[in-house]
Amino acid sequence: MWPRATSRSGVADPTISGFATTNDYILGPSGEQMTEMGMDANNTLAWLHTNVWAGGALIATYDGTTVSGKDKTGGLHFYFNDPLGSRRVQTDFAGNIEKTCSSLPFGDAETGATAPTEHLFTGKERDAESGNDYFGARYYASSMGRFLSPDWSAKEEPVPYAKLDDPRSLNLYQYVGNNPLSGFDADGHQEAIFTPEGPVVLPTGPTTLTQSQYNEMGNQVGDFVNKQVGFLKDIAREDVAAVGHALSVGASLIFSKDAEANSLKGQGKDASSDAEAAIETAKTGLAKGAYKNPADVRNHISGLQKGVDKVRSLSDKLDQTKGQKARDQVKSDLKTATRDVQSHTKDLSQKPKVQN
Repeated sequence: MWPRATSRSGVADPTISGFATTNDYILGPSGEQMTEMGMDANNTLAWLHTNVWAGGALIATYDGTTVSGKDKTGGLHFYFNDPLGSRRVQTDFAGNIEKTCSSLPFGDAETGATAPTEHLFTGKERDAESGNDYFGARYYASSMGRFLSPDWSAKEEPVPYAKLDDPRSLNLYQYVGNNPLSGFDADGHQEAIFTPEGPVVLPTGPTTLTQSQYNEMGNQVGDFVNKQVGFLKDIAREDVAAVGHALSVGASLIFSKDAEANSLKGQGKDASSDAEAAIETAKTGLAKGAYKNPADVRNHISGLQKGVDKVRSLSDKLDQTKGQKARDQVKSDLKTATRDVQSHTKDLSQKPKVQN
């Protein structure tokens, strides 16, 4: 358990400093904040919330909010982040959107409220008193786009983490080489982790996500939580650790399934793009009289176009389908349709041509 003191200047051990504790944290194996405790009106530590982590990312928080005076699932919040880890959408236990978040590239002008947790820009905790983000090794000020102290290393070095072929790294206060849309800092040191997706397009409001994406969030979150209502409704505060464990297991399953759906849709999109390129090439070849059997090529083009339409239709259907059994069937159909398009695209590209 790690205490925060009333010094407002950071974390201090009350037994040494003499400060009074205002918040205590129960940390996980990697130092992540699992549970936060705060002082109540009786000057006694009381449970505030428990976080759920998966793959190093904060994905949900349980804060015990009651619904209709008895059902505690209203206190279950799920987060949906961009590739850099910054919170963009927060939903309730049923997948209903509670709020959307936007910010400027360096994390300033953040619109997301620090509730139920303060983890906003790239998933780092924002200090309520100063507005700075805690990265582990040091604090970061999004208002300036710079760290508040120079970088350091356990082994003494003239310029820690510097790369002589990159002059930007010589600035010990800079954030990820002044390239905040393509990478993030994991622990407060200068070595940036860059996203494979490339630069992130920052959202500007609630219209940045499509309705189908909202539906997908609701389906995934709702399927899981609906199975847990009986377990969550009667729990006591002393059981929040058990809740956190149960949610971490269940939520990791949710997001792995969601990742499978997104992967299948991505494969279908790539296959459709390749097919359309092959169709255009074949049409050009037909116009030039390049094929030995033009009628066969035309039939193949027609069939391949129908396959592309089927892949797109199944991708849209997957966004709208509820229930795990029904979704599994659509996924299977989409996988088969994508393979057919890939196979027919290859066949079309190998149609025999007239020898010049």
